[in-house]
Parts: sequence; structure tokens; C-alpha cells
Amino acid sequence: MSEVSVTPGARAGAIVGYVDNIELYIGLATDEELYEGKVWYDRAYSTACAISAESGYPVPVIAACLAVTSSQCSWPENVLAVRKIVHLHTSGRSGERPSNQSGYPEGFKKAYAALAAYDSDEADQVTVCNGYAESRHTAGRMIQCKGGKVCGGATVHGPKHAPFFGSIMLDPSEPTIDVHATRVARCSPDEVIANSQSDFQREGIPGADRDDIATAYKIVADRRGWDPVQAQAVPWLVVQRYWLKTSGAQTSMRDPAIAERAVA
Repeated sequence: MSEVSVTPGARAGAIVGYVDNIELYIGLATDEELYEGKVWYDRAYSTACAISAESGYPVPVIAACLAVTSSQCSWPENVLAVRKIVHLHTSGRSGERPSNQSGYPEGFKKAYAALAAYDSDEADQVTVCNGYAESRHTAGRMIQCKGGKVCGGATVHGPKHAPFFGSIMLDPSEPTIDVHATRVARCSPDEVIANSQSDFQREGIPGADRDDIATAYKIVADRRGWDPVQAQAVPWLVVQRYWLKTSGAQTSMRDPAIAERAVA
């Protein structure tokens, strides 16, 4: 495994700080968190396989549904949402919002679209765009793809959903940078403990720093001989042990083996 290099400069300084924070959280991990983090995506893949076996939809289609419905909900809620959506879709109620379910309506629409696309041609090929696509006018030039206007509307779209889909499908190369992974990089454990209740979104939106944060996780992975997704998942579990919502409640989280139940 080759060392990830960073060009000197202001961004390099930020990346070094992100690396230091990530290492601090890993240092606080319990033996259970170390183990659970390292196998998190293996279990997520097993979850996708279980839903696939129950529903008859291919694993990539289910993984796409999990990815596009993942925003603003915990993993157990994410799994339950997809089970509900598959149940509604196969019951002739496609498009109906799952009852008592957290998450974005737009994500539910995308999941229904992924299922419908398979129904129409039985193609399990899922298209993915990370938010950048090649310009239609200049070969080799990558431009920002907002709302799928350049890529033509990929099944899984965006800088958070695309790597999450890949990770669920056991591609270990690209860490998913969500709000918790961002907080790990930007905030030391002491800062999280002191400030977690003051603002639910504190330092949780990666914005333009997303690539630098991802680079930091890859550096940590390279040093430790881990996969980048493992370097992301271990501290992701740890920070949720410290992070409190404004209500003082802990986030519902953690084990992909949770919520392995069929929708009635």
C-alpha cells in the first residue's frame, strides 16, 4: 500500500489537522468499536443481500436504494425505509411515503425509481455519479453535475451517496463523508463533548472540504494498513458515542445487523 501524498500548502495544513483528529477518535475506540467498524460495510452488504433475497431485486438495486435513502436517518432507520419502500412498491403502492419514517422524500422517490427501472428491463446495472461528470462539449473536462443534468440522471448521484453505494457493494477505496465523518475530522473529541448540544449541525457539513477530509481518512488508512472505509467507520462509531442531539439524546446508530426484520 503506497503512502498517500499531500502537496504542501494551506490545504495540507488542514488535512494534517483532520488526520490528527481522526487518530484521536480511533485511539478512543473500544475493542468492540474497532471490530464493528472494520466489519461495518461487510455487514451492510449482508443486509443488502438479505433484502435482495427477500424481495427478488438484485443486490446492486437494493444497495442503490439504501444509498439514496440514507440522508438524515440512522442506519437502522435507513434499512427499515428500504424494506418499507420495497414492500409498498411490490404491493402496487409505489410512490407512497413510508409511514413513520425519517429521511428525505426525494430519497424515497429515487429508491422507487431504481426499483421501477429494474422492473422495466430487469437490468441490475446501477449507474453512479459522484457529482461530477465529463463535459458533453469538452472531452476530458470534468464539471459539477447538479441534479444529474450532466450525467443524464444516474441511479445514485452525489458526493455522499455515490461512495456509500460503493462501500455497501464492498468497494473499500472511497470513504463516505457524512455529517459524523466530517465532525470527526473537524472537531477533536474534547470539542464534541463540550459543544455537541449547542448546534445539531455543528461542523457537520463538509462542503468544499469534502475531498480533503476524504484524503485525511485515506492517509490514516494507509498508515494503519486498513481500508479507507474502515478508517472512516471506526471513528464514525466513536463520535456517535460522544455526540448528543440538542435534546441530550444519543444518536440512534451503529450496527448494520440491527433492523433485520421484514416489513409487515
